[in-house]
Formats: sequence, structure tokens, C-alpha cells
Amino acid sequence: KVFDRPTRWTLNAFFLRRATKRKPEATVERKDAPRGRHYLEVEERGGARPKTGIERLIIGNVAYEDHIEAVVPARGARLNAHGNLPAGQIQRALSNIGAQQDRAQNSTDGSRKRSARAARYFVPKPGQLSPGVWKRQGKRLTKFLSFTDRLPRYGARFDMEGHGRIVAAREMPGRMRAAIRKAFSTAR
Repeated sequence: KVFDRPTRWTLNAFFLRRATKRKPEATVERKDAPRGRHYLEVEERGGARPKTGIERLIIGNVAYEDHIEAVVPARGARLNAHGNLPAGQIQRALSNIGAQQDRAQNSTDGSRKRSARAARYFVPKPGQLSPGVWKRQGKRLTKFLSFTDRLPRYGARFDMEGHGRIVAAREMPGRMRAAIRKAFSTAR
């Protein structure tokens, strides 16, 4: 309820370690976040968002004269149903601007010729257009990503532990009675 159009990863970010007769203790834990998926911690406590994988790739692999601290979707960017940039479009953009970590994944002159009608992504020189990654499709130009000189900051939004306590207080008595009944009915 706290998040706007959460992804499946966000909805399934927690798991239950069930209690047993030998270990009568249950815990709800957050799944380990894959590299770059750290947004739940930021949503919990607030503050500056750590650098994303896209930001690290662009900052580390693209020659750009100005300072880049963060990369965010531009107004003209097409977003998916969850409000995020589609992964395929991100990969094409990173490939076109030469930001892929594996150099074999970056676009070459030959690959550009084979897909002549495909959109081209580029980073303009400072002063030509506003800082970011731009998309050219035919004669149409749209901004895909914006470069900023400061990291986005978030306010505390989701008190995981406090919410867990509320749910536990509400659910625990009934669940405990049912578990004790089941334990006695299956006792040897």
C-alpha cells in the first residue's frame, strides 16, 4: 500500500522462516538484495540513494566533461507498468553510448548499419543539449535519461520493523492457538 505500482520483486521481498516443534521461533526476513537493488533500505530510513548500476556504468565508461552524480529518467522516457525504465531500452542505450562493462556488448559501426531504422542513443557534448542520454529516431529527438549533479534524496517511507510489530500483534494470538492445537493433535 505504501509503494506506487510495486514490482513483483518488491511484493516478494520478504520470506517467513516457520517455527517447528524443535525450534519454536518464527522470523520474517528480507531476502538478500541482488547487487544494485538497495531501494528498500532507502525507503525505510530515508536519505540519499546509493548509486545504481546504470549510474556506475555511465560514470565509469562514458567520456563526459561535466560532473555526473546521478542518472534519472527524463520526462520523455517511456516507462513500464511499474513506472520504471524497460530493461531492454536501458541495454540498448548503454550499448549505443559505449557504457557496457563488456566491450563486446557495445554498438559498433557494423551493428549500427544492420539496424539502420533502430533508435540511436547518444550523449551530447556539454552546451549542445541538456545533459543526459538522448534518443534519435528518424528526425525526432527525445531525452531518455537526465544527468544531475546530486543524488536523489528520499524521506523515510516504510517502517519495516514497526509494520512487522503491528502485524505480529494482530495475527499472533489466533495463529498461536491454531499452531498449539495442531502440535497437540500431531504429538506422538
